[in-house]
Amino acid sequence: MEKIGLVTFEEIDALTPKAMKNVEWVRIELQVRHTIGRELSSVDLYQRRRLSGPEVRAIIHYLRTDHCPIGSNSKGYFWATRPEDLETTRKHLTQRANSMYEVARILSSIMQDMRSGRKANPQKSIFDKSEKVY
Repeated sequence: MEKIGLVTFEEIDALTPKAMKNVEWVRIELQVRHTIGRELSSVDLYQRRRLSGPEVRAIIHYLRTDHCPIGSNSKGYFWATRPEDLETTRKHLTQRANSMYEVARILSSIMQDMRSGRKANPQKSIFDKSEKVY
C-alpha cells in the first residue's frame, strides 16, 4: 500500500493507475493556470487528459487531503490564493457531509427496526395527494 501525503491511494475510490499518473499534472495545472475566475472544468480535464468524472473527483480529493487549497464552484476547480476563496467550497462540502450523515443515521435506525421485527414507519410523503403542499 503506497502512502503519499496524508492518505493511501487505496483509500480513495477511483484513483486508477491513469488517475495516479495525472495527480501531479492536475496539481501543477491548477496552481499555475487556474485561480478563481479561471476555473478548470471536469469537461476540460476529460478532453485534455481523458479522465472520467470519478477519476477527476478522486484526484481532487487526494490533492485536498494533501493540503492543496483547491476550491470548486459551478464552473470547475481552482487553486485558492485567499482563505475566502475556499469558504463557498467548505460550506458546500459541509452541507453534503451533514446530509450524508443524516441519511446514514436514518438507515441505521431502519436497520434496527428491521432486526427487531418492527415495520417501517415512513413519514408522510410530500407527494401524498391527501395533503396540500404550498
